[in-house]
Amino acid sequence: CMKYAPEPILEMKTRRVRGIDSSVRKLVGDMIETMHANCGVGLAANQVGVPLRIAVIQLPDDERETILVNRQVLSRDGYRELDEGCLSIPGYQGLVKRSAVVKVRAWGSDPASPPRGRFRPGQPRSPARPVTLILSCGSEATPWRAAFSRTPCRG
Repeated sequence: CMKYAPEPILEMKTRRVRGIDSSVRKLVGDMIETMHANCGVGLAANQVGVPLRIAVIQLPDDERETILVNRQVLSRDGYRELDEGCLSIPGYQGLVKRSAVVKVRAWGSDPASPPRGRFRPGQPRSPARPVTLILSCGSEATPWRAAFSRTPCRG
C-alpha cells in the first residue's frame, strides 16, 4: 500500500536489511508490482510502509528492474537540474538539483540472481558490487537513474 506525504515513514531513517529471505524477496516483488501499477520508474521500501533500505528502479528503456539492497553512496560528481516527481507526492513535479554521476554499492542489485543468506557484521560483503549510475546528456531516461539513487530512501 503506497504511503503519501506527509506520512512520517517517508522521513524516517531506513534500517539495513540483515539478510535476504522469502519475506524480503516477496517485498521486492510487491514493490516492483506497485511501481509498475503507479507508472513509476523507482520506488523505495519506505514508500510502501516498510522502513528497510531497499529500492527498485526500472527506466523506460530497461528490460528488467534494478534492485538496490542496503545501497551506500560511494561517490557523487557534477550536478544537473532535473524536473522530477515522486510517487509519494502525486501530481507534484519540481526542479531539483541532483548529482550527474552517482556510484553506489548495493547488495542484490541483479534481479536475475538475488543473493541468499545473511549479512554478518565485520564480514566482507562479497555479494555487494558497485553499480555506477551515470547521467548522460544524450538520454532523457538516465537522469532519473542518478537522481533516484539518492531519494527517497533515507539511510
